[in-house]
Amino acid sequence: WITCGLFLFVFATLHGMALPSSSFAIVSNGTSSSNKVLTSLSAWRRRKNSAMENKEEEEAQAQAQARQETQKKERGKQISASITAEELYEAYTQIRDEYNDKAFHPKSEKSWNVLKSTSDGIEISMLHHASDPNCPYVRMKAIMPGSIQETWEFLELKNWDKTMPKMDPFYEGLETLGTYSIDASAERKRVSKNKAVTANKSTKHVFRDDKVQMILARKRTNRILAFGKRDFTFVSVSDLPRLEDNVWVSGTVSVVTSKFPRQKGYTRAFQDSVAFYEELPLNEQTGDEQTSLTIVCRIDLNDSSDDGQGGFVPMWIYAKTIGLSGVLSINNMRKELVRMKEEMRSMKIIQEEMEGHSKKDDERDGQMRIPLVPWVKTGGRREGSNVADNKDESI
Repeated sequence: WITCGLFLFVFATLHGMALPSSSFAIVSNGTSSSNKVLTSLSAWRRRKNSAMENKEEEEAQAQAQARQETQKKERGKQISASITAEELYEAYTQIRDEYNDKAFHPKSEKSWNVLKSTSDGIEISMLHHASDPNCPYVRMKAIMPGSIQETWEFLELKNWDKTMPKMDPFYEGLETLGTYSIDASAERKRVSKNKAVTANKSTKHVFRDDKVQMILARKRTNRILAFGKRDFTFVSVSDLPRLEDNVWVSGTVSVVTSKFPRQKGYTRAFQDSVAFYEELPLNEQTGDEQTSLTIVCRIDLNDSSDDGQGGFVPMWIYAKTIGLSGVLSINNMRKELVRMKEEMRSMKIIQEEMEGHSKKDDERDGQMRIPLVPWVKTGGRREGSNVADNKDESI
């Protein structure tokens, strides 16, 4: 009976069956050596089950990774070859709203991993992307030494050839591919019904109507270390200030269109970026204007879309260096803003001095001309003067 019971126990163990209660009763009446055998078999069964569970978990992870690798990576918003303002604006607003939630929503704040922070208020953070972990979100926050308009204009596309090399040492150049605008008055009226509207002098001066200005462009970069040249095809949007808090917004969103295919000699890279500008009180120490700047972006220097051509830049290099490079970029932007402001002040002083000199010259010339006019016209003697008429005429 003991032998039969052990046989049933081993059989059930190997085939995952439940032993009948009578078999346990038979085994329990056996010798102590049989109990040791049963104990060893039970331990073996637990180890086997644990190994099977681990194997199943590994298989599940492998399947998930395979699904993730086969999942389409979105590297730019698809637009038609005809390229309309409506589809460009829709592509932008999708990214703008997503990045706004990631940057400012309380639920997202705890998920940001701070990579680098400085004593003067610069913070570079990273956020995991749920469906695309190889291309995370990056957030850069800083207080800029300038007005909201000055900070805004620094990042405007028209100034990139002058300002971008200060932030991107690999910047090569920019091509404008088209300009567009769209009337956003209907959307703003809908929003204003539910939210209080605020404005300031800068807002009224810069934004004269409810039209959003957009520029389709191609940015080129030089070789990045041992890696080849890159280019980015994107729409740059000068958005309207948010009605509820007057935060200014601008952004660049990568787009994909057959009208502007990949260029030979360049790897088509990807970058979505949205900037938020908030006016702050004057600096207590200097009395100068200052602006809170928050930039949220995602960057892939490889051509990683389904029909992409690779690029071979390891993403771990980007993840390891974006903290330091982000701080350097913001610091360079700060220095350039200060330099540009001092340059403007110097030009204003020079202009005022030139206008002052010109005014003095005009006054002096006027003083010299006024007495001469009646002499020349009348040809006679100046009242109260002993100078002869022929002397006056000779003058």
